Amino acid sequence: MTNGFECEILDQDIYVASVKLVSSSNTTHTLISSKCLSNPCKLKIGFKCIPNYMNNTYQCAPQSCKALKKDDPSLRSSFYHVFLAGKIRKVYCDMEKDGGGWMLIANYTIPSTEITQAFNYGDLDAFEELATGNFFLDSNVYLPIINAWFPINEFRCYCYKPSVGRIVDLATDPSTDLGSYINRFILGKEPKKICSPPCGLRSLPNDQSELIHQVTSIGWGITAQYLYRAPFLKGDNIHILLWRYKQRYECDDVTDQLYSDSDYYNTFYAGNWKYYIG
Repeated sequence: MTNGFECEILDQDIYVASVKLVSSSNTTHTLISSKCLSNPCKLKIGFKCIPNYMNNTYQCAPQSCKALKKDDPSLRSSFYHVFLAGKIRKVYCDMEKDGGGWMLIANYTIPSTEITQAFNYGDLDAFEELATGNFFLDSNVYLPIINAWFPINEFRCYCYKPSVGRIVDLATDPSTDLGSYINRFILGKEPKKICSPPCGLRSLPNDQSELIHQVTSIGWGITAQYLYRAPFLKGDNIHILLWRYKQRYECDDVTDQLYSDSDYYNTFYAGNWKYYIG
């Protein structure tokens, strides 16, 4: 407290916490001079200037896999460091499919020789666990946080089950009203909704799904983990759905053809599911 004014030293500055700043005539935000004041990253679209006050340098940090791919189209799929929700984090980027720039947020594999594993939900600092074949970003918690820092334009769902035999690779199309609606539904901002095919979705080049031709609904009754539990579907029949409690591991399945004999479960459930944001 000095001359009636209170001073608080924040643990973050305007460069890494600007999304949290609120305009107020009662508060003055003062920051240390740095090279970021001259906006040196302005020509790198989707990048953010991060100052280093110790040696008076800066880093132009990408805020998404899309920004990385646009900056360097030669990049291959791998782990990269991205400025995500206030700090630099290690994320996995698919740089090949559909022009690249897809950030992987969930990867789940069921081998035909093993029982299904309990879902491993994690946070924004645990993306390296994607390599295990059992990691889900807790989407209800962290997707709204990511979206507040750098808007999510698209969601992508991929899966393949040998027992079904079709690759599903679908993305929301934000250029359509329903595509934007699905995005908002996944972020918990809209209720479920009836629709007609393709219902705001688009097929990626290797998609073979029946769902793209038969989708009739955005969401259904459940309100937990919107992204992983059928964000779009055809009534009671065709889904991309992971719900371990109900033993639902579906990838374009027709549900009335599900096996009921437990001897078939491992063979029938075997497959891979991946979820991305772009």
